[in-house]
Amino acid sequence: MIFTTEFEKNYAEKHAPWIKGRTTIIPIGSNIPRGKRTRGRKKQVVHFGLIYPKKNIEDFIKLAELAYNTGLKIEFKIVGKLVDKAQAYYANLKENCNDLPIEWLINLSDVDVANILAESTFAYLPFPDGASERRASLLAVLSNGVVTITNEGKFTPISLNSIVKFAKTPEEALQIIKNLVSNDVYLQTLSEKSKEYAKKFSWQYVVKKHIEIYEEACGGSK
Repeated sequence: MIFTTEFEKNYAEKHAPWIKGRTTIIPIGSNIPRGKRTRGRKKQVVHFGLIYPKKNIEDFIKLAELAYNTGLKIEFKIVGKLVDKAQAYYANLKENCNDLPIEWLINLSDVDVANILAESTFAYLPFPDGASERRASLLAVLSNGVVTITNEGKFTPISLNSIVKFAKTPEEALQIIKNLVSNDVYLQTLSEKSKEYAKKFSWQYVVKKHIEIYEEACGGSK
C-alpha cells in the first residue's frame, strides 16, 4: 500500500494496524521543472499557486503592503493559474492592490514559471492548513531553490523545520525577510538545502521508487 506522506501512512496504520509491514511512502512529484537564470537571484518575493478563494493570497498582498509602507525595496510577484469561476475574485484582488508594487503573472507555461522561481530570492506561501509535502506549489519553489516562508499545520512534517521559515502572520513574514535579505551567505545555504530536499519530489525519483517496489513484489528485478 503506497501513501504519499508520512502523516497519511501513520493515520492509516493507526486505524488499520493489520496493514503495518505492507505500507510505504512515495511522494507526489513536482510538475514544475527547475528553471534557468542567467544572473543572480533578484530581491523579489513570489507567490505561486491557483488564483482562487481561500488560498490566502490576501496574506501575500498584506505582506506587500507592509513592505511598501516600511520602505523596503523589494519586488512582489503573484504567479498563478486562474480558475475560470474565480474571474471576479481575481479582478477584485487586482483592483484592491493597484497602488502596491505587485506584478501579476497569470497562466504562464511550466517552463516560464520555473524560470521566474529560479530568479526569485523569497517565496511566501501561507497555506490555509499549513505546509505539507502534498502542496505542489511548495515543492515547485523548493526545487528551484527559493527561500520559502510558510506556515505550520497538522500535516507539516518535522523535516521541513530546517528547510523553510515559518511565519504565522504577514507581519512575521516581513520580519523574516528583513532579517535575511542582506545575508547572502545564509540565503545561499537555505537555497541549496531547499533544492537538496526537493530531489525526492522529482519524477525521476518517484519513478525509481515505484520500480523498486514492483521489482520487490515480483521477487526481484529480471
